[in-house]
Amino acid sequence: MWQRIRRRSADVRLGVKIVVVSVAGSMIFAVLGVVGQVRLHDLSARQDGEYRTNVTALGLMTSMRSAIGGQQEAVLSFILSDAGPYRDAFGAAIATTDRTIDDSLTRLAGIGLPPAETKMLAAVRSDIGIWRKSRGVALGAAQEQNDRQGVVYTIVRLESVARAVKQSSDDLLNRLVEKVAAGAKQASTDSAELARLMLVLGVVSLVAALAIALILVRGISRPLSEVVDVLSRVASGDLSKKVTVRSRDEIGRMGEALNTTLEVLRHSFDAVQYQASHDSLTGLANRSLLQRQMQAAERQARTSAGGAIVLLDLDGFKQVNDMFGHAAGDRVLTITAQRLVRTLRGADTVARLGGDEFAVLLTDMPGPAELQRLVEVLVEALEQPADFNGRTLSPRVSVGAALWEQGQGAEAVMRSADEALYLVKTVRKGIHPDRRRGRDWLAADLRTALQEEQFEVWYQPLVRLEDERPVGVEALVRWHHPDQGTISPAEFIPIAEHAGVIYPLGLWVLEQACRQVRAWQQHLPGGSDLYVSVNLSPQQLHDPKLVDDVVSVVRETGLDPRSLVLEVTESAIVDERQAVPNLLALRAHGVRIAIDDFGTGYSSLHYLASLPIDIVKIDQSLVSGLDGSPERAVIIEAVVHLSRVLRFSTVAEGIETTDQASELRLLGCVVGQGYLWSPPRPADDIRSHLTVLPLISDERRPIRTV
Repeated sequence: MWQRIRRRSADVRLGVKIVVVSVAGSMIFAVLGVVGQVRLHDLSARQDGEYRTNVTALGLMTSMRSAIGGQQEAVLSFILSDAGPYRDAFGAAIATTDRTIDDSLTRLAGIGLPPAETKMLAAVRSDIGIWRKSRGVALGAAQEQNDRQGVVYTIVRLESVARAVKQSSDDLLNRLVEKVAAGAKQASTDSAELARLMLVLGVVSLVAALAIALILVRGISRPLSEVVDVLSRVASGDLSKKVTVRSRDEIGRMGEALNTTLEVLRHSFDAVQYQASHDSLTGLANRSLLQRQMQAAERQARTSAGGAIVLLDLDGFKQVNDMFGHAAGDRVLTITAQRLVRTLRGADTVARLGGDEFAVLLTDMPGPAELQRLVEVLVEALEQPADFNGRTLSPRVSVGAALWEQGQGAEAVMRSADEALYLVKTVRKGIHPDRRRGRDWLAADLRTALQEEQFEVWYQPLVRLEDERPVGVEALVRWHHPDQGTISPAEFIPIAEHAGVIYPLGLWVLEQACRQVRAWQQHLPGGSDLYVSVNLSPQQLHDPKLVDDVVSVVRETGLDPRSLVLEVTESAIVDERQAVPNLLALRAHGVRIAIDDFGTGYSSLHYLASLPIDIVKIDQSLVSGLDGSPERAVIIEAVVHLSRVLRFSTVAEGIETTDQASELRLLGCVVGQGYLWSPPRPADDIRSHLTVLPLISDERRPIRTV
């Protein structure tokens, strides 16, 4: 029975609980007064005035305490809620409780309390004044949409101020209780019988009042403390803890609302983490997840062999896009992914590296004969015809594979498989293998390419989505090989990194881009605010000479450091020992830092908040998935919201349709780039796009090239 009563009472509203406690206490003391008056009328008459004053003061203090508790709850609800009718309702509740508190203070000051109680009342009034000042700062922060500052301020400052208000109020309440008890004790001295009766009643009333007060305090403070603890964890990035809902009162409903919010946040963050490790089109692992799996395989290879790497490249994929459109290309990629998953075992990792490139990490491969048979099975499965809108597509695939020997590193195995794949493709192109052994020839040619001016910097506009005006350009390098023609950066950049040529090449690109943009700032109408975004490789970022070299280039070209943005990938700054100090030093010189391809690497929102960056570039894989549905937009919306809170700018990459541009603008993204406006072009060709950028219709959009 007691448990049933306890469960039902837990669901009663806080205001009702406080009223019940107040009424119970008043009834106990009223009974005490009636008994004393019946048994000793003269004593009651003598102490009547003082007793009435104390009871009145006790009732006013109880009402004021109720108002203070209700106001603290309303303030916390105000901060946690978004702007709208709920926040307005909480604001009205705050104003109502303020009037109740002021009315109680005024009436307490007018009932003629003794000097000691008057002094204690002054202390209560002072603490309430401090509470209101602190509350005003917190509510102001919440109205400026700085939720984290409001929550942190509420937890740290308001909690301590609230305790001070409660303590001073409790002191006065206890003082008033003591005055009533003192009056009863004085009456007991006039009659032994009355003394014994008053003693019994006093003890009983004290125990009852304490029991009720303890139950009420425990029922309020315990769940409220748990809510505060969960909010503290949220502020530090921990979403694992939930509020245990024990009742259906206001605090219980607050806990339920907080749990619902945390669940939504967890789902959003899980979606971001999944998107960061998987390809959005095929659902396969992306390069980042493959690298982590390969690192685990490398540790296993220290003691045993048996794994393998298989690289696959779809031949003629560009022609499929050119002839049938990107939808056909996406169909081929999706079918290829499905066939790979069906053909391989669940323990193997299938990844899309980008474009038409796939990779498979095999965890158990006994020898070359078994690997050869698997490759043949894969080729047969992948080259089966596929249907697309009544047309038959015939995929062709090139495969390179390498066994993982004991003690061999992940980079070496990947390089061996890459060499094998490249050899297969060169043979298919008619190049004799004894003249083109893998990619060693490219590494040798790279060393002379800079001296012979075989490189050229191309530029792609960065467009403000609000009015589609250019605000900057991204610099992208192209290699015009004298024998092989234009070579894709996706092909020669990894070789340049491996051959140790990437640092001078990157420095050359930086100098050319800064010089060109400075010229546009001086001569293009309205071009004075243009900025340039240049990519940094991981090797550059970890080089101790980087900061001095960048500052030197900026000074020599005359470019304002604020007009330079250096783009780094998430994976490049995982090792923070050299990367983060370099970024901090560059920012100290005025250079801005951007995280490139956000959503494809080690994307962690909590990790992102600790990096010295200014701009977040949302990867094309996230942009391409936009279709107007909330499910596809939630990840970008979360990134944009976090960037706004952390005061980052956002740039969306790979925008190809006006619908994508419109949706990104509605989601709050500031700047975009993509084939919708222009592909990367040489400086002379892109010049006209930096003054007028008309939208390009889907029918007239240029065909994407690498």
